[in-house]
Amino acid sequence: MFFKNEKGTNVIQFGTGDINVSPALLDLPEETVGALTFEELEPSKIGTAGIERTCDNCMVGDDHTRLVFTRVESVREVIKYLQKVEELMVFDSET
Repeated sequence: MFFKNEKGTNVIQFGTGDINVSPALLDLPEETVGALTFEELEPSKIGTAGIERTCDNCMVGDDHTRLVFTRVESVREVIKYLQKVEELMVFDSET
């Protein structure tokens, strides 16, 4: 679900299967850029495969939000911190 909280911060809340997360490759004239797109869907089973976008269909603008990466190192940093969030959540649910 996409919303703004009481402080005006944009929030993407995961957990009900209503967000399609898809990898994309933005093949721009000056550089190739990786992206992760987020689109609102009807709720469904979490983990259902997303729509993989290619340079032919990634610029259509159907996505609500994009994370855009110009360097692979940036992708690795986001993955590292998402893994840390997972560890924190698993630890908290076990205590």
